[in-house]
Amino acid sequence: MKGINCTESWLNFRYPNKDQNCQRAFLDCCLPKATIGPIVIDNGTDLFRITKDRKDRIKTLLSEYFPESELFTQYQLNKSGVYRLNFTLPASVTSWHIQAMSVADKVPFCMAKPINIVTFKKVITKVSLPYVVKRLEQILVKAVVYNYKKEMITVKLAFHETKGICSHAAPGKPYEVIKKILPQSLEVSRLAIIPLWTGNFSIHVTVTQVDDNFREEIRKTLRVQYEGIKETKSISLMLDPSGTFSKHSRPRRQLSNHITIPKNEIYVSQKTQSIILNLNQPPDAIDGSANGDIVITGNLLGSIIQTTLKEPEKLLKKPYGCGEQTMIFLAPCVYVLKYLNSTNQLTPEIFENSTRFIRLGILKEQEFRKIDGSYAAFDRNSASTWLTAFVLKVFCQAAEFEYVDPMLTRTAITWLINKQKPDGSFVENNPVIHTEMMGGLSEQAMTAFVLISLMECKSIHPEIEFTRTNEIILAAKLLENQIEKITNSYDMAIIAYALSLTNSHKKYRARIKLSNMAVVNLGNDYRYWTVTEIDSGFGRTLDALYHSEESYLSVEATAYALLTELHFGRIEESTPIIKWLTEQRSEAGMFKSTQDTVMALQALAKYGSMTKVPDINMLFNLTSSKAHLRKHLTVNKESSLWSQVVSDVPINDEVLIESMGTGSAQMEFNMNYYRPPSILHTCHFNISYVIKNINKSTRKLIKNGCPLCGESCQTRTGVRLNSWSIKDYSICMTIYLRYLGRTNPGMVVLDMDLLTGYDTPEELLRQLVYDKVIAKYYKHESSRLILYFNTVPYFRSLKINLLLFRSVTIYNHLMPAPIHVYSYYRKSVSCTKFYQLSTKKELVNLLCDEERAVCKCTQRECITCYEDRSLLMSINMNLLEKKACIKDQIVMVVNVTQPFDMEGMARGRVVSLLAGYLQNLENREVILQRGICDCPYLENGHTYLVMSNKYVKYNKQVNKFWLDKTGFIAEELNQYAKKTILAFKTKTGSITRHNLCKVYRK
Repeated sequence: MKGINCTESWLNFRYPNKDQNCQRAFLDCCLPKATIGPIVIDNGTDLFRITKDRKDRIKTLLSEYFPESELFTQYQLNKSGVYRLNFTLPASVTSWHIQAMSVADKVPFCMAKPINIVTFKKVITKVSLPYVVKRLEQILVKAVVYNYKKEMITVKLAFHETKGICSHAAPGKPYEVIKKILPQSLEVSRLAIIPLWTGNFSIHVTVTQVDDNFREEIRKTLRVQYEGIKETKSISLMLDPSGTFSKHSRPRRQLSNHITIPKNEIYVSQKTQSIILNLNQPPDAIDGSANGDIVITGNLLGSIIQTTLKEPEKLLKKPYGCGEQTMIFLAPCVYVLKYLNSTNQLTPEIFENSTRFIRLGILKEQEFRKIDGSYAAFDRNSASTWLTAFVLKVFCQAAEFEYVDPMLTRTAITWLINKQKPDGSFVENNPVIHTEMMGGLSEQAMTAFVLISLMECKSIHPEIEFTRTNEIILAAKLLENQIEKITNSYDMAIIAYALSLTNSHKKYRARIKLSNMAVVNLGNDYRYWTVTEIDSGFGRTLDALYHSEESYLSVEATAYALLTELHFGRIEESTPIIKWLTEQRSEAGMFKSTQDTVMALQALAKYGSMTKVPDINMLFNLTSSKAHLRKHLTVNKESSLWSQVVSDVPINDEVLIESMGTGSAQMEFNMNYYRPPSILHTCHFNISYVIKNINKSTRKLIKNGCPLCGESCQTRTGVRLNSWSIKDYSICMTIYLRYLGRTNPGMVVLDMDLLTGYDTPEELLRQLVYDKVIAKYYKHESSRLILYFNTVPYFRSLKINLLLFRSVTIYNHLMPAPIHVYSYYRKSVSCTKFYQLSTKKELVNLLCDEERAVCKCTQRECITCYEDRSLLMSINMNLLEKKACIKDQIVMVVNVTQPFDMEGMARGRVVSLLAGYLQNLENREVILQRGICDCPYLENGHTYLVMSNKYVKYNKQVNKFWLDKTGFIAEELNQYAKKTILAFKTKTGSITRHNLCKVYRK
């Protein structure tokens, strides 16, 4: 079911004379009003009419059903071939096309003739909101009312107050606008709002047709997220109360500055384990933005099974679209199936779901296949030896569960063999999008990787050992000659595994040397291999034990080592490797990259197929010391495949996890938070940008074929767009990128949030790909843009021109949006910079502290400015006492030290506190804020009587007061009111506030 909106089509319609007659004709054609009558919807649905209003008999239509899309739904017909369906159409003016397709065992595939339904009203209201906004960002809610009647109408729009949203609407007092709308015309009303909190908020607008006594209520959801950069920290722990993998307690572990495990004790005789997690909000987190969850899964592979089979979108947390990343759809399914099949846990439902993703992955990967059977990172790139071997490896193992055309694997094998050099090596002539994989893409590591792929394909190509014997022996001899020279753990691990798959007589020597390079610690509970990585001037040793962001090479090396041990049947020696490997997972059961995830899953699945793990039957108790966290979970054989999630785990607290029973489980803790941009975060890229408005003259140049942003037409370089792409309120944004290392970093990703209310045309992005400025792009709704680069140079800046046009009217304060640039395979090699438009004065006023962590909504009415003679003479004792007795009012005398600046803020020092509950205010500095009001005018050195009941702690020493109509301010020594002010000061000093205000409480 697909919707086509006629009113939007008219706005996008291009015609030289778009007058009212043209508009009327266009809409008459688009909306066939005579062909279908009004649709009556009963009051049992989400969209209904209320006709009984005892007060004013106004008919009300509630419109709140606005789905983003209508998807296919399957139904089972009865024996007579009839199925009756009742459904609610979304609350929008649209032509709906409904079409049915049928499939049966003995009947061919059939498709019914489409049915068209038009939902139409003569008065239409459309409320526009951005897809998502940031907290404290000021936006405009736009309501457009279309009048398709033949006469003028009068409508009253009311924007209602929403708790947590600051606007001109107040509780019980909507912000109202009255509009007269000509026939076949429209009017626009706007309300400026600022969300104070995060979450989903209902924006409520009512439109009343004054002449017809008809009212429509519209409710739409506004999604609000924290400002800043989202960060995720994840750790994994094994829960093993019966001591299957370890019988020792572990010492205190400091996993990061904000996650500590002071206790992790196993009592094997009692079959219990007790873990304490100390969780602290990171110091750079925006206050209140941190939240956590604990995921417990009762199998060796952890939550990756649920992620793969039920939540595959989590596999794509990193952007995808290149030939290697696309494999993340396919590879986890293959190894999950291998594990479940070998442990007798595979069900028909799981098999069907997994093979569906395998088919999808194989099909998607063909987009990157060359005609000769090789594969490239992007369809326009040259073929890659490494990627071709990787695809071959996974396809061969996928063939155990799903049909894989033998031509795909056979041609890949042939292509790889043809790339082998006379000395037996395989090299990468066209580096794929990374440079540091395979231990820096060393020749021996590449040769080992290709040899592994060839040997693992014997399952579907058994002839390879006989037809390619010489090539296999040649590659193996090259690796044998490197054994004594190797000092790198990664190279040793991959070579040892490659030789273990062949008949090499040196495979035992390789295994022994690899074993001697292992790190064994913490009471022999952990055994793993660390990798020292030197790359592009940012070399560092990877401490894999403490969950380094860069530990993917250590994970991958350890996975190869585990496969080697298992190939030699060393099960007992593999147990501490399993213990370490399972605790390196990140969110959703994934590891750090595609490669280490694939290799770790392959190794874990292999271990599961070779060992008999006792059936799980465990109980878990989760409690916290401060908050009221009390959760009890049970995991048994029936539930062991699926994850159980405990949400809202308290931060800045101590959490106790007690487990008891038999078997083992995996626990993941994920902490998500937002942080503001900071210069303390090291940047590995230089990011700069220039933003300029596209004015009429520039727009004319672009429409005439000149490049984007209006560069010289004589050079004719850069992206050109069709004229319809250049809209009003467009801006040109030029981004400059340069890598700060000493060599090319490989594939780089630019991940940027678009400014709220702005979008970029697909045509421009396709042109950037065509011009090879970017390799690929990915656009999420209209809020996020991801650009792939084959590399970013280190010796010059890369220039990218983007066109941004305003899709929704937003008024400053617009929160800055981040540009995050990172190396695809080393996400810590990154830089984040925020960009924004020029700031303007706000329409809605907030009273915030210095860090904008605490904000209060203020009223729109300005304070009365007692500056001219008549107003000053109107000041009397009754007025001052009434003002002083308003709830929470602070009454003080302030000496001004700094008059109002451009931001509407003034500073002063409190001479005396006359009334109020703020302590220690005298002789302290205060800030007075007037917002967008033009007065009062304050003079430096003068003293003023000030009253305000809206204030916030600006910082540790200073309070900030808002001046609005509930307050009062006047110069203390003005000649017209100084006697009254002096008498008021004397009275407030002689009696209590309670007695002063007694008369006003009656």
